[in-house]
Amino acid sequence: HDARSVNVGLLPKSGVLGTVTDGAGKPVTAVAVTIRCPHGDHVARTAGDGSFRWARPDKPCDATAVHPQYAAAAETSLVPGQPATLRLGLGGSVVGAVWSGEDKPVPAAIIRIEKREVRGDNPLGNPTLQPVHSQPDGGFRMGPLRPGRYTLRAAAKGYPPGSAQTVTVREAETQRGIRLVLDGGVVITGTVLSPTGQPVAGARVKLTRPGSTTAARTDSHGRYRIGPVAGGGGRLWAQASAGLPTHPEALILPERGQLQRDLHLRAVSTALSQPIAEIGATLIESPDGIVVHKLTAGSPAEQAGIAVGERIVSVDFQGALDLGITNMAKALGGASVQVTAEVRGANGHVRTVYLEPASPAATK
Repeated sequence: HDARSVNVGLLPKSGVLGTVTDGAGKPVTAVAVTIRCPHGDHVARTAGDGSFRWARPDKPCDATAVHPQYAAAAETSLVPGQPATLRLGLGGSVVGAVWSGEDKPVPAAIIRIEKREVRGDNPLGNPTLQPVHSQPDGGFRMGPLRPGRYTLRAAAKGYPPGSAQTVTVREAETQRGIRLVLDGGVVITGTVLSPTGQPVAGARVKLTRPGSTTAARTDSHGRYRIGPVAGGGGRLWAQASAGLPTHPEALILPERGQLQRDLHLRAVSTALSQPIAEIGATLIESPDGIVVHKLTAGSPAEQAGIAVGERIVSVDFQGALDLGITNMAKALGGASVQVTAEVRGANGHVRTVYLEPASPAATK
């Protein structure tokens, strides 16, 4: 008269299944398992308990598994209805330090993987590996990583990004002595002067480059300092209420060192006025930038809601001061296509307007 409870596990007659584990036998989640069968291939993703399954196969298949932090599993034969175990190999690690060009350790630097070359792509996609930060002594450790070649680059506040370095990561090994150097870069200094040659305090100085802008303000003696920044091309200009903005100066910066550039504001009496018939507006230079001076009634500019006295900030995502009034006029009226412009109103708020320049025939 005794009762007994028994759990029975039923295995399917078809379909392959198994578990992916690490070297210690622990299940690994989010592993890409590629199953190759006579009638086709399939990619499975392991669940939280490391398990995977494909119900379709009725004949033996081969399977491999990859993960960003482990060496790929060896090819394993899967027999329908019989659970299999795919074991990932150990990943490798990278240990090194970040140093300045003056041979000093750099703490709190960010070390990122720019590029990786690993054997066999992950069919589920290679996720972005999180960056690591250097310790107070400049040291860092990255890993475990799937064996392969990795390109590392460090960056830190006050330094331009350092040179990239390629490291080979091997299974179950730690690559030590990796040295990432942040060069000192170049520092730009100088004085902003008024049209009469007097130093201007509080002037805005900007170095614009494709995709980035570095800015500074002058001190009480009109002096400014920008950098250190990486070498290469850029455009430098200054703006203040004491005169018209300087014309952007094209610079080729060295990789390191110091560059001296004094910037002279232009006299208001030399301000340029530029009528743009295609949008029915006249622009004029001012200490605040490029301003709408006149509007034609019913013009595209007026219909877009632009008012006299408002400042054009950018045209088609190019800064107004970087363009200059002549190039801005060309951008605003050069073709009968929609132009995107940012306008700063009297309240200081910037809004986006869309202009449809009139055809040349319509402006006559």
